[in-house]
Amino acid sequence: MGSGILLIKDTAKEPEERVEVFQNSGGFRYTIPDKMFPTVDHQPNLPSDDEAKVIAETYCSGRGGLLSEGECFDNVSVCFRQGAWDAGKEISSYNVTLAAQCRQTIDDLPTVGGTTTVYIGEAGEVVGGVTKTSREREENPVRYSSIISPEQAIEELAAGTDVITPLGGEITTT
Repeated sequence: MGSGILLIKDTAKEPEERVEVFQNSGGFRYTIPDKMFPTVDHQPNLPSDDEAKVIAETYCSGRGGLLSEGECFDNVSVCFRQGAWDAGKEISSYNVTLAAQCRQTIDDLPTVGGTTTVYIGEAGEVVGGVTKTSREREENPVRYSSIISPEQAIEELAAGTDVITPLGGEITTT
């Protein structure tokens, strides 16, 4: 049984670059592993959070379709940190790469799984990226049940009648 991941390596480049395509979701990940997870002995020159957002937006805008119109990077965090320990005590710690994230939203609500992340390393170089798309917004997204108010849902839950009835269908039990 396969992993559901198609891996493409470009070993002609130094360092090697990789693209992984997730066959089930259509998402993909691009990485330069040696630059995304390097071994360092000093704190790399990383951009500020605001600079990282601009780098990520510039990177995505130059690669058509990675971001929907109006979406922007709203979160930057440390992706990879390297440290050294001696007798259980941390003696050095370096932030090595950053992750700038843009979460997909529908009507200003964040989706689960719909995220574009750009990984940024030394001197603001883009060393990787991943996009995980959730489904497209549907004009009529509710196909199987009608929407009820929160008050009605609580009443049905309290009464024990909280069964979702398919639209235009009957519930049968065996």
